[in-house]
Amino acid sequence: MFAACLYISTEDAVWHHEKRHSASELAVIQASSIERRILLALSAAKILGHEVKLHHGELDNFKSQAANLIASLGNITNLQWAPGGIIQQVYPLAGHEKVLGRDILASDLRRIAANKAMILSS
Repeated sequence: MFAACLYISTEDAVWHHEKRHSASELAVIQASSIERRILLALSAAKILGHEVKLHHGELDNFKSQAANLIASLGNITNLQWAPGGIIQQVYPLAGHEKVLGRDILASDLRRIAANKAMILSS
């Protein structure tokens, strides 16, 4: 009887350890996926920012630039053009129409984050 209880306890301990290990592996995979998406979005933003600098604050070909970036980088759902913090264009437009005209810097937290990002990228 004692040996059977010990066996069950050991089996339970192994099962719980494997469950924790699997959950930890899943968390690492999810974190890696999120990090990849953030890096892709940052890459797209840096490329568009570089284009804006090259064209002295203008980006007449936003739609074609955005289409190329999304096709090249993948995993980006949309890109937005927001001079002065007001979203003027979004690509692709379908499904994202309601963001047009939104002031993305209206929130103090977003404005602070945007200012920090601009300082870091200069």
